Amino acid sequence: MRLLALIRAMLSLRLLSALAALLIPAAAIAEPGDVQTAWRLLDYMAVDYGGAVANGRIKSTSEYAEMTEFAASVSTRLQGLPAKPERQALIQRAANLQAVIAEKGPTEQVATLAHGLAADLLRAYPVPLAPDKAPNLVSSDALFRQSCASCHGMTGNGRGPDAAKLATPRLLSPMPSARASAACSRSIRW
Repeated sequence: MRLLALIRAMLSLRLLSALAALLIPAAAIAEPGDVQTAWRLLDYMAVDYGGAVANGRIKSTSEYAEMTEFAASVSTRLQGLPAKPERQALIQRAANLQAVIAEKGPTEQVATLAHGLAADLLRAYPVPLAPDKAPNLVSSDALFRQSCASCHGMTGNGRGPDAAKLATPRLLSPMPSARASAACSRSIRW
């Protein structure tokens, strides 16, 4: 008799869950991946824009192209988020960031705009940015060897056997200390 009552309770719970899923439109729920990716792109732009532009001039064509691509990607991702009162302001601020990058604006301005937008994005659409458990170092080592070491080298120094074949070897070469420090800071948060 208790087993039958337990089965009924479980079925009732499943039915309620299914009904709730039908009543809450999928568009009302932000995909964590979209928010996380937009946040990471903003963080990357804030830290690395100085490698693309200085004093209103392009320092690196490939880096600048990456910055414009990332800014456009952030705008697209924000437009795809579920409707919330904050969404339109986030979209407008992303457009402003794109305009500053298009004008080859100051590094400090891009960093301030990108970091501010990233913070407000997480306030409006809170998602976790870190894994919920520590990564498996054995499998991550195998993944690095398989997917990264050929360019980045086994020590991450950018001198892997395939690095010289890339069109942008500067991006994989050891970074000046200020950029390395910023990149390390960023990667720790990812």
